[in-house]
Amino acid sequence: MNKERRIPKSRKAHHLWAAESDDSGAPRVRRSKQEPEDFDVDQQRQARTASKLSRKIAGETCAAYLGLFGADLVDDPTLNSDIPNGVVRQFNAASRTESAPRVHTWDELREAFTHEVVQHARGGIANGMQVRMASKYLDVPFMIAADIVDRMQDVPKEAVKKSVDFLKANGKVATSADPSITSRVARILAEYKEPGSHRIAVDGVADSYWTAYYGPFGTELVREVQKRVRADLAGAWLRKNGVDAAAAEYWKNYYGEYGERWVTVVPKKISPSK
Repeated sequence: MNKERRIPKSRKAHHLWAAESDDSGAPRVRRSKQEPEDFDVDQQRQARTASKLSRKIAGETCAAYLGLFGADLVDDPTLNSDIPNGVVRQFNAASRTESAPRVHTWDELREAFTHEVVQHARGGIANGMQVRMASKYLDVPFMIAADIVDRMQDVPKEAVKKSVDFLKANGKVATSADPSITSRVARILAEYKEPGSHRIAVDGVADSYWTAYYGPFGTELVREVQKRVRADLAGAWLRKNGVDAAAAEYWKNYYGEYGERWVTVVPKKISPSK
C-alpha cells in the first residue's frame, strides 16, 4: 500500500482488496506478505498498539474476503439465467416428501454469533456486491469502482456514469457538462495510472482471519452467513422466474447449502421421472 495515501474512515473493506479481474471481469484476490508498520513508541505501548492493529487488520481482511464472495455472486451464471417454463412447472410440482437442507435464519445467526459480528459479515458481502454492480454499470475495473463508490456517495450514479463515459471519450474535464463531478472522477482515475500504488498485501489464509476477528467459531459463522446469503439470492431468483412462493421457499435452501454444486443436485430432484 502507498503509505502516503489517506484512507477515508468510511471505507469498509475494499482498500484491502488486492483484486485483479480475469477475462470474464470477475475480481480475484492476490495475497502476499503484509507490509510492516513502524511505531515510534515504547515497547509496551507498541505491543498494545500492534494488538489493536492486528484485530483491525483482521476485521478489514474478513470484510475484504467476504466482499469478494459477494462480488462473485453478482456474476454467478445460475442467478443470472432464465428458467424455462417447463422447469418452473417442475419446481412447482416436485415432491415435498424430502426435507430441504437446513439454512439458518438471520435471527438464528444473530442469536448464535451476536448481532455485531453478523452485521459485519453481511456488510462486507453487501459492499462487495455494490462495488461489482458499480463496476459493471460504469464499465471500469473493480478497484476503481470501489473508490468511486466510497468517495462519491453524494453523487447520483447516473451523473457518475456520464462523467466516466465523457472522460473515456474526451479526456478533458474543462469541456464537460458538469466539470465539478467530472473533475472528481478524473482524480480517481488518475490515481490508478501510478503502477503499484494501490496494491495491498494480505498474507495467511482466510480461516486465520475468521478466528482472529470473529473468535473460535469464526469459520462456522462465515460458512453459515454465506449459505444464508446464497439462499436469499436464490429465492429471489426463483420467484423472479415464476416459481411460486412456497416452492421458492423450499428450493432456495438447496442453493444455500450446495452453492455451485446446486446445478448437479437439484436437477435430479425435479426430474419428471420422479
